[in-house]
Amino acid sequence: MKSSTAAEAVAILASFAVLGGCSATRPAPPGAIPWVAPAPLAKEDLPDLTASPLALADVLQTALSGNAGLRASEHRWEAARYRPEQVSSYPDPFVMIDGSVKEVVSRNGPVEGGLKVQQRIPFPGKLTLRGEVAEQEAFIAWDRYAAKGLDLVARVKQAYHDLYWAERALVITTESRALLEQILPVANRQFAVAQVTQQDVLRAEVELVKLKQDVADLQDMAQIARARLNRLLNRRDAAPLGSPAKIEVKQLETTLEELLERADLDRPALHAARRAIERSQQAKSLALLDFFPDFVASFGYSPIGRTNQPGAPDPGRDAWGFGLGLSIPLWWGKNQARLREREERLAADRFTLEQLTHDTSYEVVTLYFRVQIAHRQVELYRDSVVPLSRQALEVANTAYSAVPPKVDFESLIDNWRRVLSYELKLERSRADFQQRLAELERVVGSNLTNKVQK
Repeated sequence: MKSSTAAEAVAILASFAVLGGCSATRPAPPGAIPWVAPAPLAKEDLPDLTASPLALADVLQTALSGNAGLRASEHRWEAARYRPEQVSSYPDPFVMIDGSVKEVVSRNGPVEGGLKVQQRIPFPGKLTLRGEVAEQEAFIAWDRYAAKGLDLVARVKQAYHDLYWAERALVITTESRALLEQILPVANRQFAVAQVTQQDVLRAEVELVKLKQDVADLQDMAQIARARLNRLLNRRDAAPLGSPAKIEVKQLETTLEELLERADLDRPALHAARRAIERSQQAKSLALLDFFPDFVASFGYSPIGRTNQPGAPDPGRDAWGFGLGLSIPLWWGKNQARLREREERLAADRFTLEQLTHDTSYEVVTLYFRVQIAHRQVELYRDSVVPLSRQALEVANTAYSAVPPKVDFESLIDNWRRVLSYELKLERSRADFQQRLAELERVVGSNLTNKVQK
């Protein structure tokens, strides 16, 4: 009899173990990452960032491999993957062993202790919904990880082109200073033969002093740009960096309508907002199930010793039994408040998606036209303004060198200033084009490099 009862007890305990099994598995990534995510590289495998020209591809590889913020986001996604498995599993069963200080005797014999096992069983559907809510939260963590990578790529490109602008401006200003230093002896010669006044010489010297200050300022700006880029690369602020390669601006060969469509399909932030709505809908359904009871199944077993007392109906037969309980959702106010909370969160998530959709459309439109403006400025300065201003400066310089001068010093300096200003604006427009394109890629959610042509 005892062996049969023990087998029954083992079978019941095994059924509890099955009930406690997981009802969800770790979710896989819901889609492809919108940027290349290389594994962390060993120090000896990192690209050489001190060589010139500094390749943007090497900078991006280093950033995506070693940026601490991006790696933290990746681990948050990996951690969120383990959540559905936890919340969709049954609670651990509760086991209690009974004993007594004094012997307890039943009419069948002495009670030799006891064993009781309890298992809480949530109302059908609760565990499934909890797993689905956690799965959506894991997917939201994935979308945030993808958005973090896009944001990092955009910030690296902006910092890279800030460094490009500062160094190109430094080169242009230094070359312009060298040109002015060539003009100063001409002014001195004209002054020596009384063809011009000393004012021309002094004005040239003033411009040289101002350029010296500009060079110092640009050197500091380049250091700031290096520090910003190094921070994104997880390197020391003062770590050496090469000089960026010269930018060749290309025309963006895609329409505004195509970009708006791609942003709606690819932007991780929009994916996360849509998943938040799904999560809130599932959370609301879960709150509705809180109005229904949970159950408690129990099994008890007590071994009974043999007795020689006469009249025992079934001497030595072990006692065992089953129980089923349920919780009473008595405090409806609490459950009602939870339901209202989930409804409000669902409404908030819907409005968040609506606002983010409008913001995305506005950003795409704005950045698209800023890219177009920057491209036209590059074409204007590169193809017309800078060549013509250089030609005007050469003519003015030749005319001023004649004896007597055929133009006044004011005209020569004005032409010199224009060349400096237009060359700086050309490089600034090139950097602006690349930076606005990087921002557009972040908003659209994908790389647009293959959408540009010369």
